[in-house]
Amino acid sequence: MRWQQEMQPKLQQYSTLCKELDEEASMRNEEVIGLHDELEKVQLERDMLATDNEKLKFRVQQLETHQSDNILLKAKLEQYEDCGIDHADKSIRQRDSVIAELMMRLQTMMKTIHTERDQHLQRRQIIFSNVNVTESMEVDLRKTRASLREAEATMEQMKLDHHRKELEWIRQVERLQRRSEGPSSEMESDG
Repeated sequence: MRWQQEMQPKLQQYSTLCKELDEEASMRNEEVIGLHDELEKVQLERDMLATDNEKLKFRVQQLETHQSDNILLKAKLEQYEDCGIDHADKSIRQRDSVIAELMMRLQTMMKTIHTERDQHLQRRQIIFSNVNVTESMEVDLRKTRASLREAEATMEQMKLDHHRKELEWIRQVERLQRRSEGPSSEMESDG
């Protein structure tokens, strides 16, 4: 019995200790559950951030591809514009040289006609001194004027044709510029 009496306080002490340990274990379990919940939340946030990161990487890659495409298109457009401008300049130079050549021919023709008319008149005066030469001169003058009008009309038509071609080139360059500006404005609206 004495042994039982000695064991009684120890058992009570042991019982109190077990009770405290149970309470502490219960608290620790609650903390563990709370930590598991927090861990799940952090993992969800991490997964969402990883997904957002992948989306942003994909978007950056798309924008870089779009930008490189725009750079290529711009380079092609500039090359095409340069070719168009060179071609237009070449056409203008050709037109100017043709006009200059036609002007020289016209002047030469006018000098030749004038010289031939003078020679013709001199011959007629020598051969037919009594005949009225004015009629022949008027006919020659009319022919010369008609030839001159035809040459001037031809030159005007060439100028009009060349001017029309220049306008077509300018319109074509403007269309290409508008077409090249289209993708860049789309990229700005995406950004």
